[in-house]
Amino acid sequence: MANVTYKTGAGGKKLWYARYRTPDGKDKWEAPKGRPTKKNAEELLTLRLREIEDGIYGKYLDVTLGVFIKRYKEDYLSLKRPSTQEDYEYVIKNHIIKFFGEEGPLKSIDAALCQEFVTWMRKPKKNKKGKQKTLSARTINKTITVLRGILKRAVLWHYLKDNPATYVDRPQEVKEEMIIPTPEELQCLLDAVDPRYRALYETAARTGMREGEIFALRWKDVDLSNGVIHVRRTWRETTGYGEPKTKRGRRDIDISQALVTILQRHKAESEYKGSDDLVFYTKNQTTKEQVPLRRQNLLRRVHYPAIERAGIPRVRFHDLRHFYGSHLLHQSQDAAYVARQIGHSQPSTTMNMYSHPVSQRCVVEKLDEVISAGKEEVGEPGIVVPLRKRNSRS
Repeated sequence: MANVTYKTGAGGKKLWYARYRTPDGKDKWEAPKGRPTKKNAEELLTLRLREIEDGIYGKYLDVTLGVFIKRYKEDYLSLKRPSTQEDYEYVIKNHIIKFFGEEGPLKSIDAALCQEFVTWMRKPKKNKKGKQKTLSARTINKTITVLRGILKRAVLWHYLKDNPATYVDRPQEVKEEMIIPTPEELQCLLDAVDPRYRALYETAARTGMREGEIFALRWKDVDLSNGVIHVRRTWRETTGYGEPKTKRGRRDIDISQALVTILQRHKAESEYKGSDDLVFYTKNQTTKEQVPLRRQNLLRRVHYPAIERAGIPRVRFHDLRHFYGSHLLHQSQDAAYVARQIGHSQPSTTMNMYSHPVSQRCVVEKLDEVISAGKEEVGEPGIVVPLRKRNSRS
């Protein structure tokens, strides 16, 4: 009977195996490549049973890239979040398959071909509008990560001996400077935005919520009595409602009394006030029912016109999240609290992202105070004042 089992190794450590019966009737124990964990053994067992069922057991070295990617999607990618699946599907279809093709043998992919793939991606190509477009270093590196992950599964599932994408040289990414609107610029934007969307922008700037989290927000997620917003889901146009981006994304956000007042007014003026109704919405042109906001429509009809009227540098809607994170960290100096508020998995992420963007001029002023205090002790220039002797260490 097919199952996973283990043997006890040195130090009492469990070494897991996939146990199954081969087509010729032999009982086989097979250790997964990499770490002999139960999870890896279960993945290997699923793969072997599928191969036996499809009649290709023992012939997997001749599988094509297209066939393997199909299996990769069914047995691995399908376990990921819908948004992750969508991102990977795009990369596979528009980059990996375009270069490698679907009919070539998986085993024909070597390190040299992987490096040639990088060179191919760096060359300008025509987009749908016929214009030459060059992929950014970030997009290329993301594609390499996806390819490496696919080939890693090929190694773990015994399709390949080694991962040929392991040592691919990547293009260097130039880190873009984070653009954070100043409080004055933010106020200009809030004053210039269409009044129907003012509460939306106030919420984004005063909570740091992600765009999809705001679009999915229901009135039952907003506790106006206690000043808390419960983030329980997110919205993506292609996949619909889903779980927040990370485990920490599912969180409770403390909100200020000012935002409570703004949302109370917004609710009073809203046509939809039910607990399951969306806080921010648009209407379906056919059914006239409320539906989540569409990102591109919001940017084209509301965001960019507001920026033009405000006369401020162009900022993204997502930059309101950066405004919140940087200024909240500057005010509180508590990275753990800010990380919880904004939904980061680790406080270190918050520190790395937001510890510098906001001006630290107050720190410079404090340094001046220290220098001035020292000046008072030493005296005016040209006057010798005996310094205190330091205690000698024994």
